[in-house]
Amino acid sequence: MDMTYNEGDNQVELVVTTAGKRSLTCNDFFLIADIEIYHVEDFILEGAHKLNFKLATKNSKIDLSATGLQTYLFCESLQDELLSVITTVKAFAGGFGLHGNVPFFEPKVPAYMEKANKDFLHWSIGYDLVERPTRKIEFDESQI
Repeated sequence: MDMTYNEGDNQVELVVTTAGKRSLTCNDFFLIADIEIYHVEDFILEGAHKLNFKLATKNSKIDLSATGLQTYLFCESLQDELLSVITTVKAFAGGFGLHGNVPFFEPKVPAYMEKANKDFLHWSIGYDLVERPTRKIEFDESQI
């Protein structure tokens, strides 16, 4: 990745060179950001790719000079990306409380959602949640 900043017209040129695919379906999926720019780019073909950004404010220029553009790379296949989306949905979609007989609409957190969150914590930071007993605590309403 090479970045060039033209202070005269507040333009940033970013050249991203991709090479060495792990498989035919592998692609390089980038999130490129600063305090004002949020750009997503998915490079399927190998080679040099030019991106241009215009810095709109003084704060953006200060941020660029201090930290450059933040880049996050996700090198996955389409299958991996879809699996990631499904896993994320499992962790956050459910327990809407509209109906008691359908897992997605139960009035509580469904088991699949609880498991997805526990699995994520284990995978991402190596933390295993330990189940604790639920205790009933009586509060004096005047203290709430």
